[in-house]
Amino acid sequence: MKAGGGIDFYAPNGQENQKWLPIIAVLGSHAAYFANEQDNQLLDVRGDPGAASTTTSAHDLDQWPLDGGINQRWSVTVQGNH
Repeated sequence: MKAGGGIDFYAPNGQENQKWLPIIAVLGSHAAYFANEQDNQLLDVRGDPGAASTTTSAHDLDQWPLDGGINQRWSVTVQGNH
C-alpha cells in the first residue's frame, strides 16, 4: 500500500494486510508503534497529532513510513488478567 493509504476494517481473513506487529519503542515504556506485516508501514493518525483524541475513527487512521511523529506513537495499557 502506498504511504497515506487509509485503514479499512473487515472481518478477520488471515491475510497479511490485517496483521499488525507491536514494536515497543523503549524498554519499560508504554509507547509502541504498530507495523503492518504486509508492507511494514506504521499505523498513523492523520492530520494534527495534537487534535487526536480517544474518539479517533477508522477514517482518521492510515499507514505511513516511520517519520518520528507522535501521531504514530500509541499507548499500550494492560487491563485485567491478560
